[in-house]
Amino acid sequence: MGLAGKYQVVKNQGVLEHMTAQGIPAEQAVKFIEGSNNIEITINGDNITIARGDGHNRNYTNNKETTETAPDGNVIKNFSVLNGTTLTVESSHSQGKWKRIYTLSDSGSELTVVSKSGNAGIADGIRIYKKL
Repeated sequence: MGLAGKYQVVKNQGVLEHMTAQGIPAEQAVKFIEGSNNIEITINGDNITIARGDGHNRNYTNNKETTETAPDGNVIKNFSVLNGTTLTVESSHSQGKWKRIYTLSDSGSELTVVSKSGNAGIADGIRIYKKL
């Protein structure tokens, strides 16, 4: 089973706390959590797109750095590595670093996304999705 597909969130573990501990305003974090309950991952060669239900798409290239501009104007640098059914994206901008690890279960029915802060002492945020 491949990582590409459509997913619906079924569980959030510490996501709000994780985001606010990194300095994201609570209102913005809640908006993100409520607006991105569905994602679609498409893979075309080395090009990887993660489309969220709120209309925001992130485009990555396997084993290469890409950049994007956040709504607040910050330029974010992303480095992604696709290894089988695991995608790791390391991101940085002027205010910090973080990592997201997308892992498809052995059965192919569940996707776990772990967000790790680059700052010590901040607990991970975890989202669990079911594959549609």
